[in-house]
Amino acid sequence: MRLAPRHATLACALLAAGALALPAHAAADTATAGVSTGGTAAPGGGAAAPAPGDVVLTSSPGALVNRSMRLRGRVPARLAGRTVLIQLLNADGTWTTVAQATADGAGNFSTRWRSRRSGRFTLRAAVGGVGRAGATPGADTGQARVTVYPSAIATWYGPRSGRAEQTACGVSLTKATLGVAHRTLPCGTRVELYYRGRTITVPVIDRGPYANGADWDLTSATARALKIGGTATIGAVSLPSR
Repeated sequence: MRLAPRHATLACALLAAGALALPAHAAADTATAGVSTGGTAAPGGGAAAPAPGDVVLTSSPGALVNRSMRLRGRVPARLAGRTVLIQLLNADGTWTTVAQATADGAGNFSTRWRSRRSGRFTLRAAVGGVGRAGATPGADTGQARVTVYPSAIATWYGPRSGRAEQTACGVSLTKATLGVAHRTLPCGTRVELYYRGRTITVPVIDRGPYANGADWDLTSATARALKIGGTATIGAVSLPSR
């Protein structure tokens, strides 16, 4: 039985359970920082620092299915003014061009990419001498790993008083508890949530929600960590067991 009322509805569509689909040869890492009761907050995003003179490709840590993602980057001065191809790594190891941009006089470029499916993907920015099979000698490339999330309908809740309350999973619920409620996922299942460039991975600690057409119920601390102040569209996916 739920312990506290819902205080807000986060409008979105749902992936109720199951791991995020991972295309072969694709990968993404969610950066994590700051541990609090019940979970780990994660700002996430970005690529490893490139060596001087490399092609650089950066992105936000994620996007929702059918929502465009901003991609930015830089090419060496000798490639200023050149066309930059944004390519997606396929399961068979080949690359498909999904967007393109033109580097300005300073070597900077910017474009957008939209995915019609969720998953973790490897993208690259390529200039000269590239094809589906890969880069040829003399080509310049830079890679980034991104996550595209299915969306979810959620509400958020908290303890009805300043005192800790017991959840259906036996977790002590306070205003600082990071976690999420779900009707069927096993207690302790890790769930990765995304909202406007922020990600957080939290465990299932409770049962619900049972109202407002929602499929997830975030604790108040989880909503604060994502900087959600009212109705919002989020991404949500359950992760495989470690």
